[in-house]
This record gives sequence, C-alpha cells and structure tokens, in this order.
Amino acid sequence: MLKLIAFPLRLFLFWLLLTNFFRLALLVTQYFFSPLPIAESLLVFSSGFMLDLSMICYISIIPLLLYFIFQYTNSSVLKYVTHGICYLFIVLVILISIANIILLKQWGTIINYRALTYLDDVQTAFASVNNLQLVALIAILILVIYASLKVYNFTVRPFLKNVKQAH
Repeated sequence: MLKLIAFPLRLFLFWLLLTNFFRLALLVTQYFFSPLPIAESLLVFSSGFMLDLSMICYISIIPLLLYFIFQYTNSSVLKYVTHGICYLFIVLVILISIANIILLKQWGTIINYRALTYLDDVQTAFASVNNLQLVALIAILILVIYASLKVYNFTVRPFLKNVKQAH
C-alpha cells in the first residue's frame, strides 16, 4: 500500500516545495523594496497554503490518473507521457511564478488581464526591459527549470513504477 502512494505523495511534496520556493523568492525580492514584518511574512505562507493545495490538485490530476491507469496496464508509453506532462507543468509553473515576481517588482501587480494585454504588442512589453535584464532573466529561467527538473528526477521520477511488478 505504501508503495502505491509513494509517487502521488512525492509529487504532492515536490509541488508544495516548488510553490513555497517561489513564495519565498517573491518575499525576498519584495523585502528589498518594502520590508514586511516577520509575522506578516509567515502569514503569507499560511494564507497561501490553500491556494497552493488547490493548484497542486489541479496540476496533479492528469499525472495521477495516468499513474493509476499505469498500475493496470504497465505501459511504458504511459510512464513517459506522465513524466512529460509533469515536465510541462513544471516549466509552466516556473514561467508564471517568475513572471509574477518580475511584474510585481516592475509594475506593482501580479499577472492579471492588464498584464496579459501587453502580449498583443510584445515590443511595448520589452520596451521596459534592457538587454542585460533580458539575458539575466533567460539565464535565471534556464537555471531554475534545470534545477527543478533535476529535483523532480531525483525525488519523484524513480517512484513511478508498477507496484504489482515491484514485489
């Protein structure tokens, strides 16, 4: 029974770690511009937990459904599709989280409709960013995505296996 829940539990903990990492990064970047008292900083984590839980459930539903189907079919294709979907979601969450941090620092708002309307005119959006900032952003994105995928591969990926054949 414990082997059956190893993958879902580790996937949940991975997402919880990733969301809290970005919440901490957001607080650290904002702290330099407007310091928050420690009590309020801790409230950010406790208040954000329910949102994180909701997001984790939405993101995990497809990989978990595939995982439980994999338990009955033992299809190696299904195993790779599950990891591919997890990789895709990891990259998307990182992109959105870093965009939130940057938008909050630059414009004082998180991703919303107004921020998304600038995607119609990419030149206007990039007008507020110089080349050095763009290169730094791309480097940070690559580094964070690489590190997150490494952590996923080390902590979650090995536990996606057929429990019946693991005996």
